[in-house]
Amino acid sequence: MSSTSSGEAGGRAGTRSRRLTLVSKTSLAVAGLGILIVAGMGTAAYLGERAGLVELVYQENVLLADALARTLEARAGTFTSVDDFVDRFQRESNGLYVGEEGYLCILDAEGRVLLHSRRPDLRGVSVGDRAVIGAEGDRRSLLEVLGAGAPFAGRYFTLAGKEELLSLAPIEPLHVFVTVHQPYEIVTRRLDAARRRTLLAGLLVLLIAPFLGVLLLQRIVGPYYRELELARETEYRERLAASEARYRELFGANTDATFVVEAATHVILEANHAAAKLTGVSAEELCRLRVEQLFPEAERPTFANVLVEVASGHECQDREGFHVQGPAGARPVAVNVKQLRQLGRPVYLTLLRETSERERHRQQRIQREKLAALGTLISGVAHELNNPLGSILGLSELLGRDAKEPKTQEDLRILIAEARRCRTLVQDLLAVVRRESTPKEALDLPGLLEDALASLSPPLATLGIEVVREMDTGLPRVLGHRGQLHRAFLNLLANARDAVLDRGGPKRIVTRMRAEPGDGRLVRIEIEDSGTGIPPENLTRIFDPFFTTKPIGQGTGLGLALVAGVVRDHGGSVTTANAPGGGAIFRIELPHLDESPGAAAAEAALSALTPTSTDASVLVVEDEPGMAYMIRRTLTEVGYQVECLHEPAAALDLVSRRPFDLILSDVRLPGSSGWRLYQSVCARDAAYADRFLFVTGDVLGDLSGPIEKAKRPILRKPFTVKELVDTVKGTLAHVGSRKTAKA
Repeated sequence: MSSTSSGEAGGRAGTRSRRLTLVSKTSLAVAGLGILIVAGMGTAAYLGERAGLVELVYQENVLLADALARTLEARAGTFTSVDDFVDRFQRESNGLYVGEEGYLCILDAEGRVLLHSRRPDLRGVSVGDRAVIGAEGDRRSLLEVLGAGAPFAGRYFTLAGKEELLSLAPIEPLHVFVTVHQPYEIVTRRLDAARRRTLLAGLLVLLIAPFLGVLLLQRIVGPYYRELELARETEYRERLAASEARYRELFGANTDATFVVEAATHVILEANHAAAKLTGVSAEELCRLRVEQLFPEAERPTFANVLVEVASGHECQDREGFHVQGPAGARPVAVNVKQLRQLGRPVYLTLLRETSERERHRQQRIQREKLAALGTLISGVAHELNNPLGSILGLSELLGRDAKEPKTQEDLRILIAEARRCRTLVQDLLAVVRRESTPKEALDLPGLLEDALASLSPPLATLGIEVVREMDTGLPRVLGHRGQLHRAFLNLLANARDAVLDRGGPKRIVTRMRAEPGDGRLVRIEIEDSGTGIPPENLTRIFDPFFTTKPIGQGTGLGLALVAGVVRDHGGSVTTANAPGGGAIFRIELPHLDESPGAAAAEAALSALTPTSTDASVLVVEDEPGMAYMIRRTLTEVGYQVECLHEPAAALDLVSRRPFDLILSDVRLPGSSGWRLYQSVCARDAAYADRFLFVTGDVLGDLSGPIEKAKRPILRKPFTVKELVDTVKGTLAHVGSRKTAKA
């Protein structure tokens, strides 16, 4: 499942879940409100129940008394007098049941007792003015009730102070009243029993009501709730699937060998593709192993101690000293372990990172930093040496032309040779870091290699060294700098010569050249010797600057570093290895040139340029006194009219007053630069755009870039007298001479 589809599905499920949740909550609220209403009604009924029951008992007793009165009233016509009625009623009242302790009375209108069913001795006693009827706060005398002449029921207090429930009804024809008396405590017991029954019924209703409410709620909300649960479960499953997909993607994409290991048993639970690649075992087979089995027997106790440390809360990051047996043999690895919990159980997340690859990248980074720092140092030193070397070399050549004595000539010859040797050393240093830009041309590599073989001194044949040539025919040419590639081949051949001389047995050097097939467009050059080979520990350092295995005084350590710098500057690569039969092989690969008809035409045009005059005027702008003197003297002897200045402001002023056929300027000038002088002069007179020649001892190249884009020639210090004269003549021949006017 993609993250987009899982997100959309999760959004739909979330919307449906929120909608159903709202419906469920509303239904629950309505059901809860109904239960509260029922409970409130039950409570109110319970609180008002006693008053209702008392009223009900009162009405019951009134009805009883009234029914008795109506019965007696119907029979009143058969009585001759009230006494006859009382006597008859007393005889018959023994059969009347008015409760466990109740009794009947007949009272006249004045409240005298005419009959008492339990106490005949009270006959004739007047109770009307002493008996009290009603509760506290609403009490009346019995006479007041009798005077009303209506049925009545209420609380009655006897002469003895006993509380009874009295029900009274008049017998109209006889003008007497029948009363029914019951002890109030019996009535209270009846009331309490009725309240208990009501309370039990209410509690039963309150217990049943929620159950009925839940049933009703299930009937109403059940479908929505089931849909809600289904939506939540669907959303949970979709999120879980999306989360697991992301986890699987990240786990599998990790470039380090990654394992999930069960903490209790150390069994591998999961392994990614990098783990299978490192070990050469499929992920399924890895999950049947214990993690210790990935390491050699001697390293397993150490790794077990690592897991113990991690379990106790310590961290394990980039712990080295372990090896994993893979398809290519034992590979050194760094171990990273972290304790996690997966599905409630502790696991170890274990990462194994190959240290050989990391070490290679680290060494490459260190090498780049070393070369950058070394390049800055060499460039600064070379810049400071180029100016005095140019002066020494040029003046020595001029003195050599004028010297007559053989001794002086020999001294100058040695001086010139040493100066050229210094120049070669500076060029070798610069070739190591390639901080200067050099012009390139189409080169024939077999001829260049033969020139290098011929330049070896003494010749290899005189040393008993056999040279075997294995060259393909029709090799394409390469675009390169002849001098740099010549020095590179010369260094490799000299290195091979020294290697075979250090070993007894056959002495042989094999040179091979062939064009690599395919679209690589490469020419491969191999130089193999039968020497002692290269120790394995030196294979990664062989091209480092100043690294050498030769004794002090016999090597500078720049030869192979120069080769690497030259090849790198030509867009190629150089590697080394030990030959199977002994000795070493140095392999260079260079991109070959796509030949075009314009290349030969350009070379012919350059060779056709010849000086047209030697009386042209030249302005030299050079801040180094020695170089300025050497250039002025050289050009003056050739026949040019030379003016020499040290500051660009003075030169600009002079050019504004006097025309020159050529301006020769140093690239770096005090407070300015040759390029700014060029721009200022051309702004005043565009004719000078092709009449500038630059010289420089700067190897950093930050100012020569614009000059090269303007296609102006640059003569790099230190240069010889011949190089200076040839360049000036060639430039003047190209642009022609201008008439010189005096200021």
